[in-house]
Amino acid sequence: MPYQILKKTLHHLVLVVGLLSITACTSPLQIKPEDEAKLQSQPWEIAHVEGLQVDLIDPIRLQWMSFGMMNSTQKGVGYVSMTCGTKVCFTFPARLWKIDNGKLVVFKDGASHEIERLELLSLTKTLLIARRSTGQIVRYKVQHHGKLAPVII
Repeated sequence: MPYQILKKTLHHLVLVVGLLSITACTSPLQIKPEDEAKLQSQPWEIAHVEGLQVDLIDPIRLQWMSFGMMNSTQKGVGYVSMTCGTKVCFTFPARLWKIDNGKLVVFKDGASHEIERLELLSLTKTLLIARRSTGQIVRYKVQHHGKLAPVII
């Protein structure tokens, strides 16, 4: 009798461990394609961007961005530190950011040299989902946010 109980308990333990390992492999940062289509564009606000640090979720490309506060000398513009490239070759440029018609724009030197134009789809404490100007949906893991920005789902 104790052997049967032990065998049944061990069987349940194996099932639980298997379920936990499957759950651990499924990242909460993933969004199903059918749910992605339901996301509506939201306008960016300064509170969403200032203090935000994000890391691109991509197996090849590397893009980390840390957005500073709005610059008082250049109205409507802030600084952004970046790491971008591939997992093998990357660079650390300093760029500028602004909000233009509700889109987050990362640029260099003049506003005509856009690096990135992101349309906000969703921003939570752990995940940023945006649409590039090319139409590509990108996901960033939110590492830190210096301000308590409203959460958009």
